[in-house]
Amino acid sequence: MAKCPNCHAKLHFWNVKAECPHCHINIPNHNWEERLEEDAQNREKSFFQLNSNLQKLKYAVIGTPWRLIRLICSVLPLVGFLLPMAHVIGKSGEGDFSLLLMFTGNKELFSPSHLLEVFKWGTPAETSLMIALLSAAGALLLAVIAFFLVFILFKHPKSPAIAILHALSLAAYTCGVLLAKNTFQSNQNGGLLFGVWLGISAFALVFLLDFALVILPVKSEDLRYIPKDELQWDYAISTGDYTKEEFSAWLLKKKQAEKEKA
Repeated sequence: MAKCPNCHAKLHFWNVKAECPHCHINIPNHNWEERLEEDAQNREKSFFQLNSNLQKLKYAVIGTPWRLIRLICSVLPLVGFLLPMAHVIGKSGEGDFSLLLMFTGNKELFSPSHLLEVFKWGTPAETSLMIALLSAAGALLLAVIAFFLVFILFKHPKSPAIAILHALSLAAYTCGVLLAKNTFQSNQNGGLLFGVWLGISAFALVFLLDFALVILPVKSEDLRYIPKDELQWDYAISTGDYTKEEFSAWLLKKKQAEKEKA
């Protein structure tokens, strides 16, 4: 049951008029100035929080030259899976293959039934190659997750999670390459091509960049969004993000800039 915002008397469903039957104030217009001020403060609060998150996202992704280079290099391992990775000699012929083209050309390659058939009835060479492919596919999956973590963990720019994922993807990819190389050498049924060596180099490069960004210091001012008006400053001061002294310095700079324009 509703109550009058002024006298707090109970209002019944038959009280359809805008005036309270007890104190006779206009309910829709009650404290309209205070409500407008509250709406303005809530709007500036939302605007400040949004821009603070955008500032952190910008810094985490492209805030420094090293972070921009890391973002670009994070794509290189994914591109490497499109390059020729191996020359395979099989029962049905021979050819150059990349992991993604092999997967798109044979969507049943990693199906449970095909994997079971290979591990149960396949030759040792076929089993080894399938394990190598699974390792490379695992590295690809980890690299994709690491790429999106750059955006997801934007509030934690020094988080080691991205570096850990790239280290795991480098290890999985390298293990798959070494296993495939030994299989080809033992059975003379193919060989590795330049794509795998470029892939290892790309994984190693992006891991080193991740490691460097974890070690390099982060300046707190780079993560802070500077409020644009006094209402935003009031909210930022109330949350402890800024101090009154910083607001005074900002206000002084603003007045000086207005004088120079005049």
